[in-house]
Amino acid sequence: MDDGFPALALTMEPEDEEIMNQKPKKINKLLDFESKFMIGVISFLSGTASLGLFWMFWQKTGNLDLARTVSFTALALNTLFYVFSVKNLEHNIFKSHPFQNKYLNGAVLLGVMTQLIAVYLPIFNKLLRTVPLGLFEWLAIGGVIISVIIIIEIIKIIFITYQKKKI
Repeated sequence: MDDGFPALALTMEPEDEEIMNQKPKKINKLLDFESKFMIGVISFLSGTASLGLFWMFWQKTGNLDLARTVSFTALALNTLFYVFSVKNLEHNIFKSHPFQNKYLNGAVLLGVMTQLIAVYLPIFNKLLRTVPLGLFEWLAIGGVIISVIIIIEIIKIIFITYQKKKI
C-alpha cells in the first residue's frame, strides 16, 4: 500500500559520483548472491518482527485490533524507512546521502501520511479495523524499524569488506 511511490521515486535517484571509478561487473544473472541474500534477510526480518509485534500486543492486551494495527503499521513503515538503507548497497547509509533524492523523501512522507490516516481517521478505523496507537506502540514500531536498518547496515559492511578483499 505504501511503497509504490518510493519505488517510482528511486528511478529519480541522482547518479553515484564514483560510478565511473568502478570496474565493470560481469553479470550472469539478474540478481547476484548479495542481492538475493539481502532480499531474503529483509523479508524474514520484516515478517518475523511484524508477527512478533502482533503476538506481543495480542498477548499483552487481548486486543486483536490493536495487535493488527501495530503489526500493519510496523510492516508498512519498515518498508518505507529501510529504503534509505538499501538504495545504495556500495556504501553505508551515512555515506550514501540518504535524503538527497527529493522525490524519494516526498514519496516516503506521502506513505507515512497514508499510514497515519489509516490509523487515526475514524472512517478508516472502521473500514480497516485499525485503532489509534499510543506512545508505547510507536516506540515498539520504531525499535523494529531501527533494528532492521542496523542489521541491513551490518550485512552491507560484511559484503563491502568481502568485495574489497576480493579485489
